Amino acid sequence: MTLQPKTQRHNAPRPISVGPALSLLLLLSITLTGCEALQAIATLDRVELSLDGVSNGRLAGVDLGGYRTVGDVRPTDLLRIAAAYRQGSLPLDLTLRVGAENPGSNGVEARLERLDWTLRLNDRQAATGAVNRPIVLPAGRTIEIPVDVRVDLLELYGENRDDLVALALRLAGRGAESQHLELSVRPTVTTPLGPITYPRDVVLTRRDV
Repeated sequence: MTLQPKTQRHNAPRPISVGPALSLLLLLSITLTGCEALQAIATLDRVELSLDGVSNGRLAGVDLGGYRTVGDVRPTDLLRIAAAYRQGSLPLDLTLRVGAENPGSNGVEARLERLDWTLRLNDRQAATGAVNRPIVLPAGRTIEIPVDVRVDLLELYGENRDDLVALALRLAGRGAESQHLELSVRPTVTTPLGPITYPRDVVLTRRDV
């Protein structure tokens, strides 16, 4: 609103209306901010995501790194797994390595505020979670985003102990047979308008681990 004096002296300077100028500046600012937000989303849209592998497999706290079959597992580690099994839980911890490539053609870095994810094993939803930390993706580089996952195999499958151990080895990439993993992610990008969540899930290519 432009404030006008009730009375004016003769030859007094004529008041200047700043209302339209401020409105124009606000509109320009909003437009520029909106364009920057759209640019941030467009930059993210060109980022290529992939499920590059699995590491740090642990079953009931037992490191699976040195084993390929159930018969390879040391008796002491089998006792730890059996104890967890008897207590009604068999947690498998994994780190999924998500590759995020921001192509050089983008010319600018992409900034992720958050990455929500859903893991499916053999077409069954196994776990959900989020990476709650800012992630900067420089143009022309691939950044690895570790996604830490915990799945209770006993709750999910309810099979006998040795079958679950064999399944854990396959999921950890240690077994002789491959296993299908599917990871759906939904990024939230940082923009001048605040965090904006991507409108749909990005289903990463199903991969044999």
